[in-house]
Amino acid sequence: MLYKMILKGSARKQASKTSIRFTQEQEIMEFSFNEGESDKRKQFTELKCQKLMREKRCEELVLTEKQIKSYWSGYKRKKT
Repeated sequence: MLYKMILKGSARKQASKTSIRFTQEQEIMEFSFNEGESDKRKQFTELKCQKLMREKRCEELVLTEKQIKSYWSGYKRKKT
């Protein structure tokens, strides 16, 4: 029983670390979406957004194209 309680606590810590990391990625995705929306010549594709994430975050763990596209569609709905 005590073992399960320890596991639940460590899982909670892991979840909080990933949510902090994802908020930084959200800022990058929102910036790239808004930049493309304001000026059509500066539109970001999913690949360009991934490249920007790698440059700013310096990590190999970057969201996939499908995840970025899904976030952008939800963000667009939320804005309107």
